[in-house]
Amino acid sequence: MAVLLGCLGAGYVLWKLPEWQVGMWGLHLNTKHLLELQNSHRATLAQILGGVLLLATLCPTWKSIVVNQQTALHGQHTELFTRAIDQLGSEKTEVRLGGIYALGRIAQALKTTTRP
Repeated sequence: MAVLLGCLGAGYVLWKLPEWQVGMWGLHLNTKHLLELQNSHRATLAQILGGVLLLATLCPTWKSIVVNQQTALHGQHTELFTRAIDQLGSEKTEVRLGGIYALGRIAQALKTTTRP
């Protein structure tokens, strides 16, 4: 509902504001030049509104991208941690040592990604 009202408000502004701006100057132009001037104002306003809309959508999109990347990174850390713990339970010394080194790398990665 808010989006519909916003679109209607923007349309009204795009239609009426140029008429008001051109009329406020008190210019005595023929109809053709008057309409061209109003349309030029409408084009400028449409570009401004489009830019504002673009900037308004960039912030939430950027935040969503960052959150998705962090979620994927945490999922990778969880998977690596699970594999390293499984390796610690192995009978082979080399595999257990690999699990210990994997846990060390995970701890180092978490240390560097969680710095304030």
